[in-house]
Amino acid sequence: MPSPPRPRPLLLIRPCHFCVNEQALPTNRFMSVSQQKESLQAKALEEHRGLVETLERNHFDVMVYENCLVECPDAVFCNNWFSVHHPEESGKTDSFGIMYPMALPNRRMELREDILYDIQEYYGDSFMFYDLRDSYEWAFLEGTGSVVYDRYSQTMYVSLSPRSYYWKLMELQKALDYNLVVFQTNYKQSPVYHTNVLLAIGKEWAVLCTSVIVSESEQKKVVSSLQKNGKKVLEISEYQMGCFCGNILEITNREGKVYTVMSQKAHDAFTGEQREALGNLLVVPLDTIERYGGGGVRCCIAEV
Repeated sequence: MPSPPRPRPLLLIRPCHFCVNEQALPTNRFMSVSQQKESLQAKALEEHRGLVETLERNHFDVMVYENCLVECPDAVFCNNWFSVHHPEESGKTDSFGIMYPMALPNRRMELREDILYDIQEYYGDSFMFYDLRDSYEWAFLEGTGSVVYDRYSQTMYVSLSPRSYYWKLMELQKALDYNLVVFQTNYKQSPVYHTNVLLAIGKEWAVLCTSVIVSESEQKKVVSSLQKNGKKVLEISEYQMGCFCGNILEITNREGKVYTVMSQKAHDAFTGEQREALGNLLVVPLDTIERYGGGGVRCCIAEV
């Protein structure tokens, strides 16, 4: 069993051109439609500023970038196009990153050379990125949206969808040498677009919406794997999933204190017993980003 992940800088991108991404609507059943772009952007910026201030106030190292492209309304969900992995969780000699193939054309534009350069500078000359983006026309995999990593047990969980392709997973598994648990889901007559809205994993807990997993055998497979890896499984309903209870993140600050960050909507939808199991909580209002972007707190944070 690898050592627990160390405190990691958190990277966020301000939603400077936030609005409903029409390209995402066909696959994301968590979005609502609105034409009020200016008011949405103002509210999204206020919510995001509150998230950044909450993280900084609780002693997290935060890297904040601006979204400069009006064509990228989903840039705030910066966890989808890259991830960073370290020796204590990967078993490899050096830290490294992965760049992922995004399904939507306007989300492919989110990749930032300046951010990649800054990450490489932060970790030094030995740091490199694996580039999985050779299959935009047919096979997609959207970072820690598609793949929920249990960095303690070197296991990755993936719900297959139009944004999460099996064959691309095989390429990722070869790069990481992680165990792989794959399953299929159905929510509002479509696959759940990202795994990280139905599943979140901490050191001692896992939040899971079991009911959207299509087959009973796959439900048992996922639950059994989580329990085998030492997690207390907190079952959430489809209503709770719709409140982004599955889109939460356990993070460690620079003083070594562990928190679970979530939106106010998710906090209010959890039961008291569930909240207690999740440990120290950081709670932020994120209604606009969740409702019109279709992603929650976890989607807004990339661990570096």
